[in-house]
Amino acid sequence: MKLATEMLKPVLVFVILISILGDNVIAETQQPLITDSKSEIKPLTVNINKCRLNGYSIKFDVLHGSDKVGSASRTLVVNEGVTTLSTALEASIAFFTFSQREQSKLLAYPELGFVSAHYLKTKKKPFHKKNTIVYSIKQKEQFSKNISEVVYDPLSVYEHLRELVCSGLKEDVSLMVQTEKEVEQYQFTYKELHKLNLSIGDVEAVLMVRTRNTSTRETSVWFDINNHYIPVKIQQEKGGETQATIVATALDLNQ
Repeated sequence: MKLATEMLKPVLVFVILISILGDNVIAETQQPLITDSKSEIKPLTVNINKCRLNGYSIKFDVLHGSDKVGSASRTLVVNEGVTTLSTALEASIAFFTFSQREQSKLLAYPELGFVSAHYLKTKKKPFHKKNTIVYSIKQKEQFSKNISEVVYDPLSVYEHLRELVCSGLKEDVSLMVQTEKEVEQYQFTYKELHKLNLSIGDVEAVLMVRTRNTSTRETSVWFDINNHYIPVKIQQEKGGETQATIVATALDLNQ
């Protein structure tokens, strides 16, 4: 049983990667702000004309070390004014299979960008029944054009981050995320421009690293500057050790 548990560890961490989820933690509600090294507060705005996409589809390989152990996808679809963001992942190691699907319903606002309305997650772990979580996002009644009052879900927060980076964000930023029962803060550190060599070609990408005060995990996300800042690589690290990685193998943009 101990051997099976050890073999399962790399599979289970993939759920954290594709949804970019970590340990749940109770946090005091704080305003999401951009801060620089001089602690100056700057407004968060989204350039809708430049950064809003009508849809996209991304396919990923799931890697453990250099070995491919699964596949994943991320899609954004706009249908009759309703925007849906979805992810799916399936990974297998040593005959153990893990699968997860997520979906976020989004409302679109000028300057604010996307605002979460509804979140769904379904996952199936080895030796467990399929589990489904569904909840609505509790926004303040009147957040107007004040982006600092918006709460995101664990999936949509990364689409909002994509639009912020596309709009020129070059500073650290904190955003509030609602899990099933709690609200917690995600801190993103701006790590400048990096060059990647992927199967889709050479990529120049902005790197943002997510950390939280209650966890030693770090999640790195690379946004492709030449493809509307689509996330093309996501990597999970803990204690300086890479746990798992997903890398884009195909992009389909609907601008």
